[in-house]
Amino acid sequence: MGVIKDYIEVEANIEIPKVKMGFKMDIDSFGDIDPMLLNVYLSVILRNNFGATSLLREELMEKENQEEIVEFEEISNIDIPEGVTVIQENTFVYCSSLESIVIPEGVTEIKQYTFKNCDEMTKVTIPEGVTSIAAYAFNSCAQLVDVEFATECKLETIGNYAFADCVNLSAIQLPTTVTSIGNYAFSGCISIAKINSETDGEMLLPENVTTIGEYAFQNLELMTKVVVPDTVTSIGPGAFKGCNAIEDITLPFVGASADATYYDAVFGYIFGYINANSYDDGNASSLSNSISSSSPFARM
Repeated sequence: MGVIKDYIEVEANIEIPKVKMGFKMDIDSFGDIDPMLLNVYLSVILRNNFGATSLLREELMEKENQEEIVEFEEISNIDIPEGVTVIQENTFVYCSSLESIVIPEGVTEIKQYTFKNCDEMTKVTIPEGVTSIAAYAFNSCAQLVDVEFATECKLETIGNYAFADCVNLSAIQLPTTVTSIGNYAFSGCISIAKINSETDGEMLLPENVTTIGEYAFQNLELMTKVVVPDTVTSIGPGAFKGCNAIEDITLPFVGASADATYYDAVFGYIFGYINANSYDDGNASSLSNSISSSSPFARM
């Protein structure tokens, strides 16, 4: 048993059993606890037992009963109990043996660094209630092959580096509700062969997307066709840098936005050519002179 009052900001002296690897928990065993507090308690349990911030790990290792602490590197399977609505940041970061995890339907937010460097994780299912996947949430999950979103998933925001360097991710079907794709969100996912398409080489971004961050799809080397919908109003520099196999691309505008100017308004902008120094043909000065108010790709 362990008292958790030291870990939360409310007065409480409720003892909850220490959980073990591959745990499942019966919510009814907690009795008549306020649901909001219950969510806090469960989050604390998860963070306490399966790795939170470095500071918390150090605090845990300083406790007397060190032999009772579950080594987070050794966890292979986890079922998060029903009742949890937010998976806290850093909860499973560097759980290098974690192969599978069941995220309950009640979860609405996956915070930053939650599953970063879970090297053995091969599949994750995102339930329909999740609206936000924060920065670095699944960054560098080297064996992640399959990210499955529930049919009615309400995801809106994919944070910076959320899936960056998931080098074995082969395909992804983004929910139609997605509006924002963060910087480097899928950068380095070199095995992705299709996005929102049944055809290899195609990336068909959802119709509700409005913002694509810088280098969001960098080095997706298998893409041959890209369709960016008219709903998009902003594309970051280098969003498609290193996508050297593209043969067919549909854009709502040229450059960063419909009202971009100078180097932000050239076709090469989305491929990382953001200033004269980006071009290596020795004609930087003539290029600079050509991008003026008279250029069809420059807007004043």
